[in-house]
Formats: sequence, structure tokens, C-alpha cells
Amino acid sequence: AGHSQGARVAVGIASSNKNVTQLGLFGYNPNGRIDQSIRQIRKNAELGKITWEKADSLQQEQYEFYKMIQTKDSADAHPSLISWKSFSKPTFNDLVKLKIPVYIAYGSEDIVADYCDLLPLFFIENNKTNYEIKRYPNLEHNFFPIKSDGQPDHRQGKWHEVMNSFISWSVQFY
Repeated sequence: AGHSQGARVAVGIASSNKNVTQLGLFGYNPNGRIDQSIRQIRKNAELGKITWEKADSLQQEQYEFYKMIQTKDSADAHPSLISWKSFSKPTFNDLVKLKIPVYIAYGSEDIVADYCDLLPLFFIENNKTNYEIKRYPNLEHNFFPIKSDGQPDHRQGKWHEVMNSFISWSVQFY
């Protein structure tokens, strides 16, 4: 099981280790870190937090950053960029090759929710039925409810509920 970037690591482990029998992904973005940054910029423009002109500029910076981290010289010169490169690589292909049961949970208010909503289409196109997807309404990336001011309510976390649902799902395979 993995959360956020850890979900991407979990997909990689499950893809390369035949001893993994089930997979749980939480707050999973199959397109990665740069995608998430670009989506957040767009969301900020949609919400009027920034102008579309500012969004264009910020997104262009992300595209340039992405180009830069793709070069071996950049990673060698700045080892901290290796995680940006690896965590920005799409994992759709690894995910679809899995034959083990896959459980995906996410909060409806998470920036990755759009992709999680579309994952069933990806599975259907590839004739996959080995998955379950669970959306948690009004929860953000770390499964905290969103207060009326738009901020997470850290006193009301739902991780216990999320993990208990995953555990209940997983025991059916024993």
C-alpha cells in the first residue's frame, strides 16, 4: 500500500515483485508530480486565485522545469532532481499490466480526484476487472474533511475509515 508519491512507489514494487498479492493506492496520481503542479495552477486560475496570464506563466515554468529534469546532466548536477524526474513518470502502463487486485481510494477534494474518476475508463479500455475504486466525498489528499473556509479540518481525519475499508476489501483474497 502507498499514499501519494508512495502509491507510485507501490505500483513499481507490485510491478516488479511477484510476491505482492494485492495493492492499495491512496491519493494516487498516475501522471505524477509535475502533472499535479500544472493541475493546481489551473485550479487556482479557475477559482480566481490567480489570473489566467499568471497561470500561463507558472505552467510554462513547470514545462521548462520538466524539460530540465529530463536531462541526465541536470540529475547528475542536482541529485535532488532525481525524485522529481522519477515521480513525474506516468505509471498507467505499469498499473494496467498488474493482474493482482488493486484498491484505489481518494478524496473528492484532492487535486488528483479528476484522474481517479477517469481510471475506470482506462481499466475498461484494457479489459481489466481487478480493481476497486472508492471516492471519499469532501475529503482532501490526506483524507481530512474540508471546512467551510476551504481548509482541512485536521481534528477530523478519516484515515482510520479509509484504511479499515481497505483492510476489509483485502481480506476477501485470503
